[in-house]
Amino acid sequence: MSVTNKVYIGTIGFEFIVDCNSTITGATALTLEVKKPNGVTDSWTATEYDTTHLTYTSVSGDLDQSGTYQFQAKATIGSWEGYGDTFDLTIYNLWE
Repeated sequence: MSVTNKVYIGTIGFEFIVDCNSTITGATALTLEVKKPNGVTDSWTATEYDTTHLTYTSVSGDLDQSGTYQFQAKATIGSWEGYGDTFDLTIYNLWE
């Protein structure tokens, strides 16, 4: 058996660790903003991984489409609220 770096449709327990490129210590709200391949957007509640990274672990229904997902970290720190860089992740159909 070999292990691949591909992520497949329906995967549960995939851990996203997202670099926010600045400190998020003291954030009162952390989310991973998501745009699915069909254009539907969602907001997944994340937690602080370390001083500059947030983390989110996928649950049932999150990765329910194949194609390219777009993600952005979002943080609220004091009166500041902002977004990180957008990144893409391709989710594959089974057997691809």
